[in-house]
This record gives sequence, C-alpha cells and structure tokens, in this order.
Amino acid sequence: MLLLIYRLIILVILGLVIWNLYDYEKKTEKINATIVIIPFLLRMLMVK
Repeated sequence: MLLLIYRLIILVILGLVIWNLYDYEKKTEKINATIVIIPFLLRMLMVK
C-alpha cells in the first residue's frame, strides 16, 4: 500500500514537471526540467 502511495506521489510530481517542460520557452529551462525528469522517471520505474 505504501509503495502505491509513493508511486502516485512521484507520478503527480513527474506530471507537473512535464507540464512545465512544455510551458517553458527558454531552452535552458527546458534542459533543467529534463534533468529533473530523469531521476523521477527512474524512481517511478523503481530503478536504483
């Protein structure tokens, strides 16, 4: 049960970061958002 809640929280945060990725206009902000997305995606897939 706790793992499901953990994955849901990560999924929400990941969704918000991806939404902001498409909202940004500067290339540097998009690169920064991509750098943030990678660890959250790995956590969602439970890769250490």
